[in-house]
Amino acid sequence: MSAYRLEDERAIRTGRLVDDWTTSGLLTPAQRDIVMPQLAVDLRRTNKFLRIILFLFGGLILQSALSLVAMFIDALRDRVWMAVLCLTAGGGCFWLASRLVGRYRLYRFGVEEAVALCAAGLTAAGAAVPVW
Repeated sequence: MSAYRLEDERAIRTGRLVDDWTTSGLLTPAQRDIVMPQLAVDLRRTNKFLRIILFLFGGLILQSALSLVAMFIDALRDRVWMAVLCLTAGGGCFWLASRLVGRYRLYRFGVEEAVALCAAGLTAAGAAVPVW
């Protein structure tokens, strides 16, 4: 299951291959300029450095917000409240990740990856806390 259209992912993959082929000399820059406009997608992407920074910053914001809520409702002392908070926050993070991908068309942008990772981690933690 993917949140992105198969055609968009194929176009991105093919665009990377065209760049590699141009670098290796299999395609000329003129051929690259003809092929690349046909592979354009409407997804927002960023470079690796900014992607890492946005991932770390987004994760830090999510963790800080969750910790603040946990302190306000005093969930750190009770396992049931901690499980409810983790499961609720996991569902909220999943909704937010879906919204970032669907509405803002983010693709490997860093922020939506951090939110999706937090959704998986919080859901797993919410399921594991009552068992401990």
